[in-house]
Amino acid sequence: MLRTGIAVGLAGVLSEGVFFRDYWHPPLLFRLGHYGGIEDFFFGVAFGGICVCIYDVFFHKRLRRKKHPHYWITSLLIISEVLAVETLTPFMNSIYASAIGFLLPAAVIIIMRRDLIPETLLSALLGGSILAFMEMVLLILAPNYLKQYYFLYGKAPLIFGIVPLTEFLWGAAFAALVAPWRDFEFGYVPINIAVRKTVANKRRA
Repeated sequence: MLRTGIAVGLAGVLSEGVFFRDYWHPPLLFRLGHYGGIEDFFFGVAFGGICVCIYDVFFHKRLRRKKHPHYWITSLLIISEVLAVETLTPFMNSIYASAIGFLLPAAVIIIMRRDLIPETLLSALLGGSILAFMEMVLLILAPNYLKQYYFLYGKAPLIFGIVPLTEFLWGAAFAALVAPWRDFEFGYVPINIAVRKTVANKRRA
């Protein structure tokens, strides 16, 4: 959680300038030039850390053994995200382009590791829902926030009339990639429960 959260936090600060152009322009305590602020780093640490282990926590994923690793997935993620944002933003909002950039390597993961399909899909649903719920609470406390700082105000649909659907979609795409990322990169797979019980019984004996 800590390693992934810090990496996502730094990436969030560096990439936030893209969203400032056409998605939103929130007030920041301290903005780093054309990039984001300290808030973006803390958001990345929190949400990135949650998404990388959300499936493990909700579904009590068991101990893992190693399979064939794929260390190139991180490079693919960077290339996919940069290309998606640079080539698609002239035709669509940057929030959608960024989400597509996440989905491409996520698709590669589930094509090569079909055992990670449940983790990918359920994590996407959970990640998007958690992000939407957290923002829904904040927007209830600050009902004029979207009108003041959200460029798609009145254009994008709102969930329950409160939080933009774009936030759920982006959070789901992000979680769909980050959740199985570690297992795919390092070759982790769940240990069969029967094997785990056998090992435990041998230790007791």
